Amino acid sequence: MASGLALLLLLGWISTFFYWHIRITRAIRIRQTQRLTSDIKSYYPLWDAAGVLESAGSRSMPYLVAELNESQHPEFLQCASWIIAWQSLECLHDGNVEWGSRMGGWAYIPDDPSEVRARKFEEMKAWWKTHGAEYHRWWRVWSSKCGS
Repeated sequence: MASGLALLLLLGWISTFFYWHIRITRAIRIRQTQRLTSDIKSYYPLWDAAGVLESAGSRSMPYLVAELNESQHPEFLQCASWIIAWQSLECLHDGNVEWGSRMGGWAYIPDDPSEVRARKFEEMKAWWKTHGAEYHRWWRVWSSKCGS
């Protein structure tokens, strides 16, 4: 009986892990490869993909941080950096970080000089390397909330 329950829990965890892994990676690929056009229908998959990444909460953070580099399309980098900055603020337990400085300091803006963009990417990656485990533990697939 106990082994059956343990197996059921394990299968539930594995299913949840893969469910979110597939949803997040698919949403990232859509944001990386599809572009806005004058046709309003081009907007829907991009909107949906951003919604998946936002609803995934802290689960999407390691995926997004790993994709930050200058070779990515500016539309993807803008979306990813905004989500990372927003999620970091949602998770923040430090009153010393002000919303405007975090969003402005990390959000990718296509007109930023390349050294500014590189600094933003490095700051996000350094923050994730230092604080990522506080915000998202890979095995906590059941929650989009930070640290829970």
